[in-house]
Amino acid sequence: MGEQLIHGKPLGRYTLIDALAATNDGVWVDVSGFKDFTLHVDGITTATVQWHGSNKATLPGNTDDDSQIGVDITADGLYQAPGPFKWMKASISAWTSGTISAFLEAV
Repeated sequence: MGEQLIHGKPLGRYTLIDALAATNDGVWVDVSGFKDFTLHVDGITTATVQWHGSNKATLPGNTDDDSQIGVDITADGLYQAPGPFKWMKASISAWTSGTISAFLEAV
């Protein structure tokens, strides 16, 4: 399958959190070249997800939260942010219940 395009632009798809039921620092992904981002969070019962972005020249450590994008996420939904960013991740900063997934789409 070839590269996916949206309105003639490449589409990036990333799984940032994959069905986790615990706190987790998350893993940074390289989103260079994209400028519009949508995070889809699903599975929150009682938990807090945070969305992070960075423009550091080198890959940040996973325990480095750099800059939080928006406010704490405590409900399932779609969240948007303009870029550009070089790196993005999602983390679960507080967890009581729920099996959480977070998917990032970038154009």
